[in-house]
Amino acid sequence: MNLQFGYSTGIAYDQDISLSELLDRFIEMRLNSVELMIANEKELDQISLDDISKIKKSFEHISVHGLIKGITYSEHADAVLDRLTAIMAEVNAAYVVVHPDLIDDIDWLYAKLGSKLAIENMDNRKDFGQCVADLKSLFASASDARWICDLNHVYTVDLSMKLAKSLHTEFGDRLVGYHVSGYEGGDRLHVGLKTCHMPFLLESVENLEVPIIHEGFEKDAEFLVDELSFVNKTISQIRHVECIT
Repeated sequence: MNLQFGYSTGIAYDQDISLSELLDRFIEMRLNSVELMIANEKELDQISLDDISKIKKSFEHISVHGLIKGITYSEHADAVLDRLTAIMAEVNAAYVVVHPDLIDDIDWLYAKLGSKLAIENMDNRKDFGQCVADLKSLFASASDARWICDLNHVYTVDLSMKLAKSLHTEFGDRLVGYHVSGYEGGDRLHVGLKTCHMPFLLESVENLEVPIIHEGFEKDAEFLVDELSFVNKTISQIRHVECIT
């Protein structure tokens, strides 16, 4: 089967590589999916017309990750969100990922985004957004909002990964994508699955019809290609299907 797989552009946040160069690498690898990470207002201003053109023309599935620094999602962020939604429209993004702990006014946010809003379950560093009850309280006011299943985040909250099953049971009909990456703690919060010996994380991918976005990175020239191969091989073994991107 044709696996929808790609990387977040956020993997290069502390690397000596431009967004344009990273997109060129993704295109060279013939990835079919990408998630444009916009961490703050500065990054929102730095996206070029060339970057927008590359994204729109080169990938089948496109998503945007909304700001995670210097923002809380309420009417005070109206102008910033308008700029973000303009970028979404220009790249033809299917949805925008928002961290639930940053949502101050779900009614306002849902009114602005509707079904383009995708809420991501959080990791153990956050005070809100990890469990079913937290997300349910937001979805109660956002009937058509979507869900991003971050399996790295699940692991930090529940090493048994049973939480992943509970989240799928409750929100599976809202699922539009997965975030995956390895986890070692400390300053290695989003790294390679192969490096961390964490193929089991992919056992919690219940729906292969939605994109899998990798948020991990290693300072290895062959990491992107090697990790793609590792994900394909692991899912093929778990699901007994031949996966290609």
